[in-house]
Amino acid sequence: MTLRDQITAAAQKPPVAFVSAAHDGQTVFIRRLSGAEVNSYWVSIKDKTAGQVQQMLVQRCLADEGGACLFTPAELPEVGKLDNAFLEEVAGEAQRVNCLTTRDVETMRASFFGSRATAGSTSSPVISGS
Repeated sequence: MTLRDQITAAAQKPPVAFVSAAHDGQTVFIRRLSGAEVNSYWVSIKDKTAGQVQQMLVQRCLADEGGACLFTPAELPEVGKLDNAFLEEVAGEAQRVNCLTTRDVETMRASFFGSRATAGSTSSPVISGS
């Protein structure tokens, strides 16, 4: 197996499971995003409020045991109807699993959107410090 094959195979990791305190101890799965998916996420959050940014991350990362998304982009309004404590918890775990630190998110938003990057408010871990 070539080095390229080894790297590509290693990148195909299963979703990460964690136990949701906000969802009565249910096991929840978070997808690992590819570099292309992270780039798509950054582009898609333009002109979005902080709450929508959080919901978009949850939509992309909340998965079944096999790694398939539980919600499609068209179902984003349904994601927004989920319990806020659950959204906060999943978004925080999605950031951790995908190496999206709060500083990275702040830097990327500022790079893409300048002064508009901090428009809107939420307690979302995607925007606030951790």
